[in-house]
Amino acid sequence: MRNDGTYLAQLLQEQQRPHPMYMRQQYHFMGGPGWINDPNGLVWYKDAYHFFYQYNPFGLTWGEPCWGHAVSRDLLHWTQLPPALVPSEPYDMYEQGGCFSGCALVVGQRLYLLYTGVCEKDGHCVQAQCLAWSDDGVTFQKYENNPVVCAPVGVDPANFRDPKLWREADGIFYFVCGASLEGEGAALLFSSQDLFQWQYQGVLARSEGRFGTMWECPDLIPLGRKHMLCVSPMHCPAYRNVCLVGTFSREEGKLLNVEPVCPDAGPDYYAAQSFVDDRGQCVQVAWANGWDWMPQFRRWGVAEQGFWRGWFTLPRVVTEGADKLPRFQPHPQLETLRKKAIPWGRKELTAPWTLPDAAETAWEILLEIPAQQQTGGLLLQVGNCFALELTLVSRTLHAYVKDTGEQTMQDCGTLQLVPGVPVRLQVFLDRCSAEIFADGKCLSVNVFDTAPLRPVSLIPQGGTLPLQLLQVWHLQHVMEPQT
Repeated sequence: MRNDGTYLAQLLQEQQRPHPMYMRQQYHFMGGPGWINDPNGLVWYKDAYHFFYQYNPFGLTWGEPCWGHAVSRDLLHWTQLPPALVPSEPYDMYEQGGCFSGCALVVGQRLYLLYTGVCEKDGHCVQAQCLAWSDDGVTFQKYENNPVVCAPVGVDPANFRDPKLWREADGIFYFVCGASLEGEGAALLFSSQDLFQWQYQGVLARSEGRFGTMWECPDLIPLGRKHMLCVSPMHCPAYRNVCLVGTFSREEGKLLNVEPVCPDAGPDYYAAQSFVDDRGQCVQVAWANGWDWMPQFRRWGVAEQGFWRGWFTLPRVVTEGADKLPRFQPHPQLETLRKKAIPWGRKELTAPWTLPDAAETAWEILLEIPAQQQTGGLLLQVGNCFALELTLVSRTLHAYVKDTGEQTMQDCGTLQLVPGVPVRLQVFLDRCSAEIFADGKCLSVNVFDTAPLRPVSLIPQGGTLPLQLLQVWHLQHVMEPQT
């Protein structure tokens, strides 16, 4: 087992090894060499965004994670910093654990991290919640009396993780934590006056037989007069992520009258976490992948040839729709990535249109179809490995994907669009992914197409397709160059 000093020394040695930048994303935020998974909080602190994430720099599988750390002023251009947290104490030095997921919160001039420390006791995995802080946003000190919260009576200590912290207007701190109760997923609620002494408030919400056996990465987000609890349920075939919209009663410590909503219809959106940006908007990001026990899991791709695995979704602004349910839109900061517009001067699509430069992999496509168009549709074909099919009579959007070398496409998600209004479709293509936004809904899918050329074509279905808008841009390559 590494201690703090040897962990950092071995990390520095690993980072100095040459690694090919094979198949790296062009504008999605990524970690360095190695494996990443859950985002562990974004926060605006001292005039910069801080992004923390689960990171194993020593291999291409989940392992003894530290907290990766990067900073940015615009959510797009990131500078990697040394890890914020590394396994170093008896409560977070387990080879099958380490510094698990958590969150960040600014209080005054201090940046606090609340995370799950994992250790082994009597041959069993034990998870508990731990506190650390920084006054400069770079070096972090762990609380000498960690852990601050252990599993309550009746809660499986091997499934008690991923705290998400916030502060109410009256100054009271709360966090919600994932758990398994009697084989059912649950979110537990805790409160504190000072971040150090915590009281267990009870079960905020639980699966009730519908949403899996364990809830990972719970996040309680205000939504108008209501709240939504976003969780990543384990062993739940119907959902990879689910948002439970309901009424948060602080007095009862419960989320009442919940209605489930799927935040992303694709296979590659997990462990989502929200933060408030410098404009005061609620923004959500997620790990753009999943686990091999999940429905529709394919694989982690071909990126191991470049000694890396994983990236994060684009930031999404979360708002309340007219129906009191959440809507998700790409963050407006993404517009600054637009580099070169591809001209389109007509009001209809009469034949297939293939975008110039088949070697380009970073695109944004924005189009609108009139509300009165009730027939035909559109096929968006990206190389040989991804397709998006819009059928207007049913107002459905289907995504299909395969990996290089596979023979047939697989259906990887469907969005049901709103009838009677224009179809507004926004598609972001990167080297290994597609993210689709339509009617405030999302679909994220990873596309591992190793072909050197990947032409993008828009193909009308069933005759001429009228368009209110069609705009296409090359996007800037703000991550490392690929080789």
